[in-house]
Amino acid sequence: MGSFWSRASSLLERALSSFRSSTRSTATTILIGAAIVIVLGMAWMGGGSLSSYSLPPTARCADTTDILNPSTKMCQVANPWALSFLRGQGWSTCAADLPGISVLQRHHDSTGKFFYPYNRAAEVREVYKSCTPMCAAQEDAYHSQLQMCIVRYPAARMWLAGYGQSCSSSSEGSGFISKAEEGASRSLVQQFVYAPANARQVGKFYKTCRTTCAVGDGIMADGKHCQVKDMDALRFFNEGNKQCVSSGPGVSSISNTKDGGYFYPLRLGPIVQAWYLTCKRKEGIRASSSRSGLSDRMGSGGSMA
Repeated sequence: MGSFWSRASSLLERALSSFRSSTRSTATTILIGAAIVIVLGMAWMGGGSLSSYSLPPTARCADTTDILNPSTKMCQVANPWALSFLRGQGWSTCAADLPGISVLQRHHDSTGKFFYPYNRAAEVREVYKSCTPMCAAQEDAYHSQLQMCIVRYPAARMWLAGYGQSCSSSSEGSGFISKAEEGASRSLVQQFVYAPANARQVGKFYKTCRTTCAVGDGIMADGKHCQVKDMDALRFFNEGNKQCVSSGPGVSSISNTKDGGYFYPLRLGPIVQAWYLTCKRKEGIRASSSRSGLSDRMGSGGSMA
């Protein structure tokens, strides 16, 4: 590169010298034009434009997936969570008060691409660190290794696994949910997952769900409570069924009646159902695909049919 700039400088100096001696000379004009063409041509053959040589060797973007354009000295954002937040797609959140956010908001095009000067990479990197995916409900959890949201919305979770509750199988959102692979969780109930990008649709599916009493229990006269009829649960209260978990939100939701019965609020039906399942651990309680609320949509491998 040193010899290139030395030769280019020499050519330009000669052109300027000739220009001083005869500013109106046609030959001078030709010489200046030739010098410029030579400089640009040699820069192109050297593997880049003149502006690319002004980038320091340490120039980097905020993340290795972002793309640095040497000619514009701008990096293109590739971080999916940041892009979702900036585009207002609703399946991620970032710290909106960070300086890097304003940098990104000032540089975008009509197609939804965002950019930032490479020398502002440190600020943008802080934005990336603050971004997290959003699931359909606060009960749901994001699994970083799977990069998926796990369904924990009580009514939907039980319905999907085939344990009662009421949800709409025709809801578009249910089509974005699939079975998690075996071993992904130690839960007693089959786990279901979905991509954060589909959180809005899954949230609409959740809204179709209505809580019911746990399987086998009956609604009481007030229409707001359920009577415990599950034999394993009754054995726990009356005789001490050691298979049941003795603490937790499910068992804590149940109260006893004056006549010796047991009841719980209807709205807690899926919570109580989850507790009932702890009493049946030796029976292999995972719902089969024939019982699952998605049985008509999913294959045995857990992927969408």
